[in-house]
Amino acid sequence: MTSITDSIDRFKTNEQRLNDFVNDNAAHFYIAAGGAHVETMPSLVTRMAAAIAAASATATSLASASGNGGAAAIGYNGTTVAATLTAYNTAIQARLSLEGGAMTGPLTLKADPTTALGAATKQYVDAQANLARLHAVALSF
Repeated sequence: MTSITDSIDRFKTNEQRLNDFVNDNAAHFYIAAGGAHVETMPSLVTRMAAAIAAASATATSLASASGNGGAAAIGYNGTTVAATLTAYNTAIQARLSLEGGAMTGPLTLKADPTTALGAATKQYVDAQANLARLHAVALSF
């Protein structure tokens, strides 16, 4: 059984640990009952404030990097986000506009038209013309 004196000593030890945890001490940690070192609250808050300030400074730096909102500073494998966006923009601008334009290369269609305004291949048009000629010949007899 624990004596009153032992209980008072344990209370004082716990009180000192609690005081160290809340108010800090020279070592910036206290030793828990199991022997583990536990960081004090003021030390933890100071460390977290420094980490938040560093993260904020990094975010500010990236946001203003080369006027690209950080895109010029962020990337992977030697390619920045800004370079990738520029390449995509160039590729998109090279495509035929929805308003129309001129295509100068060959165009391969996937299949014969299935709607009245569907694009027709030369092969389909030739087959339809031959079919029309055959019908005309058959009707002439």
